[in-house]
Amino acid sequence: MKKKLVFAGTLLLAIVSIFAVHSCSNSMDEDLEILKSQEEEKVLLSQEISGFKSDVVNTIMQDRTRNADTLTLSDEQIRNLRASSLEFLKSQGFEERDYRDFMKEDDPRLILYATLYAGILETNIDRMYGMKTRSEGSGSGGDNICYDIAQVSVCMLRAVASGVGIDTIMQALTGKCLTKAVCKALLKTIVRKVPWIAVAVALDTFIDCMGWYPWS
Repeated sequence: MKKKLVFAGTLLLAIVSIFAVHSCSNSMDEDLEILKSQEEEKVLLSQEISGFKSDVVNTIMQDRTRNADTLTLSDEQIRNLRASSLEFLKSQGFEERDYRDFMKEDDPRLILYATLYAGILETNIDRMYGMKTRSEGSGSGGDNICYDIAQVSVCMLRAVASGVGIDTIMQALTGKCLTKAVCKALLKTIVRKVPWIAVAVALDTFIDCMGWYPWS
């Protein structure tokens, strides 16, 4: 009887162990799939940011070459960069209501709006795709992420000359969870204060500060 009990106990332990190993294996497989999916999304996002950045940086570099003293964007450059900006913003889940203030066809501030957001994304990409449990998730397009804008805010302030009260807004947001919605509102506030004629200079300042130029 005792041998039977020992055998039964051993068998039960073996079954439990097999079940535990199987469950653990399934969990590991699921986590690996999550990691693989996140890495693929991260690569895609990096490519989208890089493609948009290249359009903006190359255009401003051309303008720098032609106009060493005064940076301006031609009508054609504005049209091309606005098209790139709209494509980039839509790929990140933005809707027209998010940038309606800059929808006039000749308004170059849409380009600055998209460029500033690209800077926020680039500096938060690892935060967006850090390992998460299945129950946490990151929300659609990183909606629930707390974005860190400490690195970008310095360049933002330089780009808009910081003398328009934006620095006060930045200080008020310190320590707060800056969700995508908050970032959208912040960018809108910043870009509204930039005169159309100053957009090229603002872009140049931001690009240089972010180290996006080849010589940076």
